[in-house]
Amino acid sequence: MVAAPAYLGVAPALNTPADLANHRCLGIRMGNRQIYRWELESDNRSELVSVEWAAILNETILSIELAETGGGISYCLEHRVARQLAEGTLRRVLPEWSSLGPAFHLYYPSRRQLPEALRALLRMIQAANVPG
Repeated sequence: MVAAPAYLGVAPALNTPADLANHRCLGIRMGNRQIYRWELESDNRSELVSVEWAAILNETILSIELAETGGGISYCLEHRVARQLAEGTLRRVLPEWSSLGPAFHLYYPSRRQLPEALRALLRMIQAANVPG
């Protein structure tokens, strides 16, 4: 979760996920028309956040842009806001409640006779997950 320093400077204090109810949270409508409920994790605790959304958008980039202008709190993948965090135009909100989410798994029938498209996908995934 991220928000602009200007927003955080005038907004109520944020200490727990319950405090989000007092904030302008920016919801995202997914392709299935459902509004994404924020998944938060801290240590062994997890919560699903559902609040009265200040705005509901259908594009993450719009949510980030609105947050940058002081419109509220955006929930997104960290890499989507790495530049803004580095520049200071956005700050993390409740960083101890960041969620990695469940791991992704890819199952396929056999290593023999793999279609070339699947082989290419596996190479791409492996290359993206190389540490360093």
